[in-house]
Amino acid sequence: SSGINAEYGGLTMAKINSEQDNNELDMAAKLMMGEQTEHRRFNDSNWIWIGTREVMDENGIGTGVWEHHDGTPLLWETPGWDFKRQPDNWVRKRGEQQAVAFSRINKKWDDSFLHKKRPFACMCPEEACSTNIY
Repeated sequence: SSGINAEYGGLTMAKINSEQDNNELDMAAKLMMGEQTEHRRFNDSNWIWIGTREVMDENGIGTGVWEHHDGTPLLWETPGWDFKRQPDNWVRKRGEQQAVAFSRINKKWDDSFLHKKRPFACMCPEEACSTNIY
């Protein structure tokens, strides 16, 4: 899925660990996708996958603990979850909501189903993003 596509380009799924990171993602999304959004709030083009997911227990049930795709902890203690008591961990036939999407409309987060086809945010691997110049 999107993680494979990001890795193919030498990138990794985006890690959002602060309000500043969230704002930078918003700026990048506007730059790459424009400021226009679809009228229907949950249109897939209004949401961007980020590399954050819920830790599932041995029975495939969400634990309420969120981490990045690579297993590192989510460092942002109060991410901007969407207004409807998110994350709400809906369970449907296709599984439980366990991946995080970023709203292009309000910069909030929503837990969502993995089968959604949405744009995704990537970043260069942290070790490749060094600002040290020799």
